[in-house]
Amino acid sequence: MCMHAVIMIEPPSPKLKRADNPEEVAPCYVFLASQDASYMTGQVLHPNGGTVVNG
Repeated sequence: MCMHAVIMIEPPSPKLKRADNPEEVAPCYVFLASQDASYMTGQVLHPNGGTVVNG
């Protein structure tokens, strides 16, 4: 017997229902470029308003 799964994929929509502002995303980049992030390895920050897209 052959079984097939159908997966419906919806385009991602931000959980906050609005586009981000540079002032909201910039602190993540500033943090990663700072000495405060010197001990971080293998981490992923998602400054995306709640939508995570893996691909």
